[in-house]
Parts: sequence; C-alpha cells; structure tokens
Amino acid sequence: MTKEDKNLDENGLPLLEAPERLERFLAFLDRLYERRTALHRGDEQAAVMRILTRACLIDGAPGVSLHALSKQTGVPRETLRRKIGTLINQAYVEQDDEKRYRPTVKYRLDSQSAILETGRELLALAEDLRPMVERLEKAGR
Repeated sequence: MTKEDKNLDENGLPLLEAPERLERFLAFLDRLYERRTALHRGDEQAAVMRILTRACLIDGAPGVSLHALSKQTGVPRETLRRKIGTLINQAYVEQDDEKRYRPTVKYRLDSQSAILETGRELLALAEDLRPMVERLEKAGR
C-alpha cells in the first residue's frame, strides 16, 4: 500500500481529513436557506422577487403587472395575489396606481444586508476549504 493509497477509503475516494470543514460548508448552506426563507417566505415569493428585482432594478421597468408575473412564473393570478399580499405586508413589495408591483427600499436594504453577510461568510469558507478542494482535485487527476 503506497502513501497515496492510505489517503483513500475502501471505495478509492479521498478520506475526509477535516470533517469540520464539511460541517462548516453544510452549516453555511443551512444559513443561506434560512436567509432566503426570511426574505421570501416561499418558492412563489422568491420567484416574484427575482422577477421584480430583475425587471425594476436591473432593466429599469417601473413595475410588473400581476398578469405578467403569472405568465412568467406559471402561478395562477389568484395564488400570486395572495403571495404578493404577504410580501406587501412585509413591506417588501409595493403597488403603484397602475397596478404594477415593484420591490421596496426595505427589500433592497434587507437583500443587500443578506448578500453582504453571505458574501463574507462564503469568502471565509472558500479560503478554509481551499486545501481540501486542492487535495480532491489532485486525487481526481
């Protein structure tokens, strides 16, 4: 058995030398999910916020109609109306006089805060995982 063989399990896969690194990665994924859930409350709300963010903040549209949201998400309008109501109650979405929806300043600030927090954590995690990734890449060659 060579020194390199000692670093492999019975299936020939690299041994996990630092299970705490994997645990940190899994904990990061859990926190990422929690932040997403806190901002969006569900998949339909997340889809709505992605569409509104892209349309209003990236493309410069004044807002998006319920009909357009329904068409883009595939979610029935009445269901969307309820889901958007939750986002309005959170002060994350507002509706203009022409019945178009757009993200609020509160949503933008909360999103930026979550992005900053997640980005910092991801950078630290990436640096911590670098040795493990390099060993896996080397073992895969």
